[in-house]
Amino acid sequence: MTQETTENETDEFCDEKMGDMVNRLKVIWALQEVLHQSEAQGHLVCGVHNAANELAVDQEAIGLCILVENPRADPGTQVHCRLIEAYCWECAIPVIKVNDSRKLHKMTNYHGTLREPLDCVLVKNLVTQTDAVSTVLQFSRHAPAPLLKIK
Repeated sequence: MTQETTENETDEFCDEKMGDMVNRLKVIWALQEVLHQSEAQGHLVCGVHNAANELAVDQEAIGLCILVENPRADPGTQVHCRLIEAYCWECAIPVIKVNDSRKLHKMTNYHGTLREPLDCVLVKNLVTQTDAVSTVLQFSRHAPAPLLKIK
């Protein structure tokens, strides 16, 4: 193997990693924009119990579900999140999973304390004509629910 071959393979590998990172950052930015706009309009439902209640009352208004993938969470919360995820899939509501409850907490401007984990967020009345929303929805189409690393 020549040095030129090694450099070309390394360049291709680095470009691929850079592309993945750019795409991930684009989706994170779009998700943050969607959450800020929805929060400003009062269209966010935060928390597992509030989300379950909202899904029972008005599932047609829900445009996006964001769940935190946390294997160390309370088992009861994990069960609730799995049920919400299954219900959303059954009702064709897009689902995205994120890996950090605290970061999601900050992205939503949730008014609970930082000690309370934020494991579920629903976005109601999603306006689909914006670039940010289309980016998030395109990302959510990967099945099963794609994990977005936001740390």
